[in-house]
Amino acid sequence: MGYNKSNIQLLVYTVKLTALATLAATGAFAQSSVQIDGMFNAGLASNSYKGVKVTGVEQNGAGTTQFNIRGTEDLGGGLKATFRVENDISIVRNDANQGTMTGVGNVVPQSSSTANYTAAQTTKGSVGTFANGELRVGLASANYGSVDFGAVNNGGLTNFVVVASPLTGTAINSGYGSIIGADPTMAIVRWGNSVKYATPVINGFQAQAIYAAKQTNQPNTANASGAAATTVNYGLGLNDQVGATELSAKYVNGPLTIGAVATRTDITGGAFCAAGAGTTTNPYFVGSANQPCIVGNGNQIAKGATIGAGYKAQQEGLAASYNLGSGFLLSGGYQKTALGEITAGSGDQTNRAAYIGTLQYTTGAHTLFATYGTAKEKAQNNAFNGKTSKMSGVGYNYALSKMTNFYARYEQLDDQAGLIYNSWSGAAPSGALLGMDAANNKRIRSQVGIQVGF
Repeated sequence: MGYNKSNIQLLVYTVKLTALATLAATGAFAQSSVQIDGMFNAGLASNSYKGVKVTGVEQNGAGTTQFNIRGTEDLGGGLKATFRVENDISIVRNDANQGTMTGVGNVVPQSSSTANYTAAQTTKGSVGTFANGELRVGLASANYGSVDFGAVNNGGLTNFVVVASPLTGTAINSGYGSIIGADPTMAIVRWGNSVKYATPVINGFQAQAIYAAKQTNQPNTANASGAAATTVNYGLGLNDQVGATELSAKYVNGPLTIGAVATRTDITGGAFCAAGAGTTTNPYFVGSANQPCIVGNGNQIAKGATIGAGYKAQQEGLAASYNLGSGFLLSGGYQKTALGEITAGSGDQTNRAAYIGTLQYTTGAHTLFATYGTAKEKAQNNAFNGKTSKMSGVGYNYALSKMTNFYARYEQLDDQAGLIYNSWSGAAPSGALLGMDAANNKRIRSQVGIQVGF
């Protein structure tokens, strides 16, 4: 069949449209990206806690060793799809990266049988399995803000801890996990099965809200002897997890940054882990995934006592930093934390007020800083009521390049208020664990090492 003029024109137009479609598809593909970034740091460390001292090689003195997988796709119209998989790994221990379990430390409430977890974590470090940090997938728009689903970093971390301690974050000298925290338990920086909405930045101001639904219907899977019967299931509704609601905001205007956070968490109606081999009396909100009760082989154990209606927690914080000029940066924050009663009539486990402040000076490749913080326990039924813990520390960075630093850190915590040792169990510390001296309330941490970003 021959082609007339109109056929030829149609063919030309078809070729042009096909070419444009191909170019458009190529352009869209070019605007999709996946990247790997992160930071490693490790060095020589000395940790002393209640008279027990350990010296050796350790990591995370200057930040959390990690690598991230991030992705972005431009959907057009200012809309993007994004994801992040954070992997907090060990760069000093192989077994940690193979999922070896260690004590989580400072998880509320503690019993005397779990009080040695803090010391274990101080000397051994934490597990570094794949995808154990922030996990999120969502959409972002410059005009409408962003929404993310997953285990999303909370505002307690991004809008309080990092604002109050911009150089150290959650590392040594930040006061994180002792003086201040990112949630009422002082132990986690995100909640599993959560959703976050963040507004667009308007004149330097941005607000965000996070919600994680409470679950209290995990089955009791243990047999009569207390041995676990089934493997842990993290499906929706198949484990007990803390419910969380958080509102936070950040304002940036030139040299000034201000962050504010209000958090409420609730696990009432859930249950404590029952006593048994490899178990503790901690409730289910251990770690970022809000894990159920498990033993070392990953099996569920029996539920223990139900958590009563009085067990609710709240935290409020206000932080700020200001660039004073001439290389000086001043930062700090104020935080109130309250954890409700475990059993009816027992009173709040903790009700405390904390302050922290840091003065930082940078000249050329050198950065020096000093930090001081206090936290006073005010819960009348707490064994440490009326006592104050004090933390002080100094640090130094030398920039070897844009991405690599030599660092040195020294921190001392006089823990009169029992912040990191059995503080919320209602019992006084025991000196029988790991050869500790019950009369010695000090923890001293120091580290010199190399920090490499990529």
